[in-house]
Amino acid sequence: MAALLCLLSLVYFYGSHLFSGPELRYTFDRFDPIIQASILEHWYGVYRGLYDWRNPIIFYPIQGALGFNDSYVLTSIPYSLLRAAGLDPLLAMEIPHAATRVIGFASAWILMRRYFGLSLWATAFGAVLLTVANGIYLGTMHTQLTTVAYAPLLFCLIARIHELLVDERRGAALFTGCVTGLLLAFWPLTSFYMFWMTGLFTIIVLGVALLLNRRLLIAMIGEALVAQRWLTLVPGLIIFAAGLYPLWLIYGPTAALTGMHQFIAVIHNAPHLVDLINVGPDNPIWSETFERLRFETVGSGLGEFELWRGFTPVHLALLALALLAAFKLPTGLPARQDFAYRCLLVTLAVGLLLLVQVGGFTLWWIVYTVVPGAKAVRVIVRFELLLVTFGAIALAIALDILARYRAPWTSLVAVVLAASVLAEQYSSFPTARFKAADVKALADIPQPPRACRTFYTVNPYRADGESAVNMKYYIHSTEAMLIAERIGLPTLLGMHTFIPPGWDLTDPLAPDYEWRVYRYAEKHHLTEGLCAFDLQDLTWRVVTTPPDRPATPPPELALAGLISPAGPISLDLRAPLAQRYGGSSLRLPCRPMAATDTSLLVCAGEPAKDAGGVGVALALRDGEHVSFARGEPGTLLLADGWSPPESWGTWASDQQASLVVRLDRSLFADGARLVLTAHALLPLQDTSKVVHVSIDDAPLGSLNLTGDPSQQDLCIPAARLPEGRAFTLTLRTDRAAQSPAALKLSGDARPLNFALSGLTVGHCQPSP
Repeated sequence: MAALLCLLSLVYFYGSHLFSGPELRYTFDRFDPIIQASILEHWYGVYRGLYDWRNPIIFYPIQGALGFNDSYVLTSIPYSLLRAAGLDPLLAMEIPHAATRVIGFASAWILMRRYFGLSLWATAFGAVLLTVANGIYLGTMHTQLTTVAYAPLLFCLIARIHELLVDERRGAALFTGCVTGLLLAFWPLTSFYMFWMTGLFTIIVLGVALLLNRRLLIAMIGEALVAQRWLTLVPGLIIFAAGLYPLWLIYGPTAALTGMHQFIAVIHNAPHLVDLINVGPDNPIWSETFERLRFETVGSGLGEFELWRGFTPVHLALLALALLAAFKLPTGLPARQDFAYRCLLVTLAVGLLLLVQVGGFTLWWIVYTVVPGAKAVRVIVRFELLLVTFGAIALAIALDILARYRAPWTSLVAVVLAASVLAEQYSSFPTARFKAADVKALADIPQPPRACRTFYTVNPYRADGESAVNMKYYIHSTEAMLIAERIGLPTLLGMHTFIPPGWDLTDPLAPDYEWRVYRYAEKHHLTEGLCAFDLQDLTWRVVTTPPDRPATPPPELALAGLISPAGPISLDLRAPLAQRYGGSSLRLPCRPMAATDTSLLVCAGEPAKDAGGVGVALALRDGEHVSFARGEPGTLLLADGWSPPESWGTWASDQQASLVVRLDRSLFADGARLVLTAHALLPLQDTSKVVHVSIDDAPLGSLNLTGDPSQQDLCIPAARLPEGRAFTLTLRTDRAAQSPAALKLSGDARPLNFALSGLTVGHCQPSP
């Protein structure tokens, strides 16, 4: 029965992979999986003696690039065997992830059936729910996160070790302890997020257990340690400790180089209260209702993809009732199972309280400050994967308890509730979103010229609806990564969680892209043997002469809001901008790129064949909100003094930074109110920073920023709004920007001052 249910769960999970057309499709988009495939190809090369294990041939010549992302060590073993058997990289990558889900199903089954003593139907319900839960279905599209399945395996192994030691089966306990040690050694080398978050979950469980029944916890631990039983655990502990050394070798240099993540980037990924039930799109029961609810409470719809990991509403409501009932009513479970069940329920509640943010504040600050390794974790909402996983087990226990009550109707109610929870998990969202044919790196790549020693890619292809972010950051880099590992030729390009300082080879459509690449190669003495690979023609070109630096785009472009430090507006972004701010068509101002006799023109930073006029005004309207996060429209307003936009917003990198804003005076007869969401980088001894604001060099007012994001109001009198043109909004501090490293806050060496994450426009009545 277990095998059949597991198979059916996998068929549901991989439905969009198998049944979306004649070609097999693969999980998520064509970018993150290609990054993962390049790392797995690296390990495949390592096992064949081709590469140094710590140095993938990406971001060349940077050393230690393996530490810029998850390392996928456990996944690399079956992957390499499958590759050696002739499978292509994508299929060889997908199969181990499916096997990991099977491990999670089986581990949860054993944990519930053997160690909690649940009935067969409750065990089956819990294992299926754990595998197909809406939050797991959507939340593990980043397939390294499928290792959340190792969490029930770990607890299953711990329970087994305790059982064997109490039964005096020390040999079996020794073997199981060594297996557990191997799991703990290889897990962080595969998916650090899930390993670390499982560790945090375990710390919370132990803390809760101490509070609920310290004596029982100590007695259970003592049973495993008395009569020198603890010696049986030593080999497994040594294996785990030995595994920490390669972990340090991989990620220690990265931590020193990058300084890990600042808390502002962390809090950006904390769910709002409503996101605890964020089911994402295409849930036929809840998505529409949730989207309305989130719009009313937060001001936006479903939120970004990372937030789609919440509980389904009935599941979360039943867990809340189970928590109340566990402390009000007898559970009927044996004492130790009852203790473990109550600890599990309280841990789930504590986990949710730590995660959620209210008004920009979250208790995760305690975790970030106290728990080792917390600064390496940015997307903290992924902790919900652990909570949903163990929430499935907790609900299975709760419904089994309900079904065992003597009242004749309780069994029927328990089954109906179980069926309801399973039904609300259904999502028609296609988690498989690309085919092998979509990846140029999997085509027949011709051999590079013998002169090539390193390379970069040019001319990335654009799929229908391709986003500006993908065009700027991902396509050229991820393809180059996989090509490099497949053919053994180092590439200057890469794209990982962490980026080497000084590396700026994004935006391959920008006129200065190849100039920047050549300058980077020149800096690292790599111009000899530098080659370019065309991703559309699949042809190689040896770069023999340095490219000319293109002319700086004329000031009118910036004043029209058409270029920014984030790069030129991509073609797919221009159409909605034209619809939003101007007419149905968008024609951009163009100027010669170099000499006047050239036929190549630059239109908002991109080559074009003929000139056109300005057909869009980019004026902000009443009630409009823009984000300064990477790839968002607010970045079009950034002028001088800003660092490259990040996933949450943009830092000012100088003492002064400016925005180019256009507000039509006719729409703001009483003046315009700007609400800036901002915060500042502060020395430890300071509590706030004053930012002086001016319009076209005339003083307007000031902002008082703290280290936490807050909303700051500015009112611009109507008389100061220029007619028919944009104006420059300048923000300046009294002191120069400083780096977090100089302030001894982190290892980040970038000069940072203050940051913007959003801007909202409204009406105001300026003071006389």
